[in-house]
Amino acid sequence: MKSSDVTIMSPTNGMAVPLEQVPDPVFADKVLGEGMAVVSTDGKFVSPVDGVITSVADTLHAVGFSTEDGLGILMHIGIDTVKLNGEGFTIHVKEGDKVKRGDLVAEVNLDFLKEKGLHTITPVIICDGIEGKALTCKEGEIKAGKTPIMTVLEEKKVQEVKEEKSEEKKSLKQISRRQPRNKGHSK
Repeated sequence: MKSSDVTIMSPTNGMAVPLEQVPDPVFADKVLGEGMAVVSTDGKFVSPVDGVITSVADTLHAVGFSTEDGLGILMHIGIDTVKLNGEGFTIHVKEGDKVKRGDLVAEVNLDFLKEKGLHTITPVIICDGIEGKALTCKEGEIKAGKTPIMTVLEEKKVQEVKEEKSEEKKSLKQISRRQPRNKGHSK
C-alpha cells in the first residue's frame, strides 16, 4: 500500500453535488462510506481512478473499484436502478479488469431511467481504506476523467491542512483588524 494522496476524478460529465443531496438515506447518511454524488448529462461513465474492477452488479447498475493505495470505491449509477435488471445499461468492463482514469466503464440511457421514474444521480462512495485519512470534496461542473471530485489525504497531510486553515484564519483576522472602519460619518 502506497503512502500518498489519492485523487478521485469525476466518472461523468455534469455536476458534482454533496452526498447528502442523494434521495436515498443509505447514501445521504453515508452508511456505505464517504463520497460525492454526480449528476450525469450524457450517460457515459468512466473509471474515476487507476485500479482494478472488483465487482460489477448482475443488474449492471453498480461498479466497484480498488486502487493500489487500498481504496475501495463504489459507483452506484442512479437510485433504485437495481429494479431495471440491467435494462438501459451497457457495461464495458468485467471483474478483474485493470482500468485507468478515464477508461469507459458504462453507458446508461438516462432518458430510459427518467421514463421509469428513477433518479439518475450517481453516488461515488469510498467504502474502504479511508480510515485515519481526510477527504476533500469539490462541487460544481465536472468533466469525465478530468475534474477531481475528491482527494483522500494521508494523516500527515490532514494535520498540515488543519494548520494551513488555522494560519489562513489568523491572517484574515489580522487583515480585517488593519482595515479602516467607516464610522458612518456624513458631511
